[in-house]
Amino acid sequence: MKVTLLKGSGFLTNRLPFRFIFGALAIFIQACSLDGLVTVDDPQDGESVDIGEVTTRAGVLAVYASAIGKFQIGVNELSSNVSLFTDELSVRSNFAGTTGLDARIEKHTQGLLSPLGVVVASPYEYLNSSRINFLQIRDIVRNLNDSSLNYLVSAAYALEGYTVLLLAENYCSGIPFPTLTFDGSVKYVEGSSTTEALKLAISLFDSSQIIHHDSTRFKVLSQIGKGRAYLSLGLLDSAFISVQDVNPTDVYNLHYSDLQVTNEEGFVSKPYAFWTTGSASTLGSQSNGVRNFEGTNGIQWFPLVGAPDARVPVTQQILDGINVAFQQKYITGNVVLPLAGWIERKMIESEYWMNEGDPRWLDAINEARRTRSIQDTTDPGSLEARVDLLFRERAFWFYLNGYRLGDYRRLVRQYGKSPYEVYPSGIYEGGYGEYQLYGDAFVFYPPEFANVKYQGCNHKDP
Repeated sequence: MKVTLLKGSGFLTNRLPFRFIFGALAIFIQACSLDGLVTVDDPQDGESVDIGEVTTRAGVLAVYASAIGKFQIGVNELSSNVSLFTDELSVRSNFAGTTGLDARIEKHTQGLLSPLGVVVASPYEYLNSSRINFLQIRDIVRNLNDSSLNYLVSAAYALEGYTVLLLAENYCSGIPFPTLTFDGSVKYVEGSSTTEALKLAISLFDSSQIIHHDSTRFKVLSQIGKGRAYLSLGLLDSAFISVQDVNPTDVYNLHYSDLQVTNEEGFVSKPYAFWTTGSASTLGSQSNGVRNFEGTNGIQWFPLVGAPDARVPVTQQILDGINVAFQQKYITGNVVLPLAGWIERKMIESEYWMNEGDPRWLDAINEARRTRSIQDTTDPGSLEARVDLLFRERAFWFYLNGYRLGDYRRLVRQYGKSPYEVYPSGIYEGGYGEYQLYGDAFVFYPPEFANVKYQGCNHKDP
């Protein structure tokens, strides 16, 4: 039996039984652990391979490499979009459509839907496609009946959980999670609510944890992922319990190499290039600057005088007579993006204790700060000010890592803030006059043609 391997799209149609991307990213796998280096070449569009080549030990490892590649691209692009949608980065040039994303504009001034506004299709495509691959990997391993590959099943559960979690945190209520198995069975679905998606992620993390494996990286990924999902559900006690076994040295990193690859549109890009709308340089992306107090509600990321916070490194430069800052966290060479680790445990503990009225909430914050030799902070006094301090700490620790939009939504849902005092709002200053005010988009949403049963978002509230 022949199956077709295609690049790019994660959408399910009635035409194709399987879709993979065999990316040229460096992926960490080997037969008995997850630490060996393997690269997988990208086949040409339309290349057919025999299903027998995939349903083997070597084949399932190749599918795993493909899925990891798509997952990394999805995280990269989602993090980039989140940074623009929130106050982390601000567009300085009026690229077509991008200003709409930065200003939370859903439609152009002409009333036409912006293809690059808040319809952020690409991260959904890559993450959903990798999610389907992780499900398929488990099917293949079960059919192989090879217990030495159980670690791969555990890894696939954890990574599938993270794809669901990231979509739930950043996309509207009503996210489609269709399935596609290696026997050719396609299940089209309507959208899952945010709560349903988060509960699905937790069940996947649970499945990862009950399967024996020797990888600390995937253990911490499932533990932190589960805590993160419970946090978004407002179940702080469950989140607290979920992360208690995470140690200071535990971390799951995504590694982006400096290999050059050509994408399906023919453009040459680098996996480490964090910003999809600009090129990396010694000053970061020249199109995206770091702005203090963006849209009134944004926080101060850097001081005008003195050294910046170690967690949000920037460099400042005079451009067109204006003092402009550029991020220095992800700019060149081999990039390591931490997806789950001990710092997140400390932030979850701090939030739990803060809501319990336990003074240890501040100890957790300062314990994390000392790992970067950052001076201890003090208790601001009121509960509202403590919430602001905690979420500022989260913003600095997870800067450009794709957390900020999820935290915006939690501030609205769980802490009773108005979205107009959380999201960048008011006068927009980044588009050379095309837009005068920020829009009212609060979430991303999947393309409405994601599968034949999907009818769009349930709602687009935070």
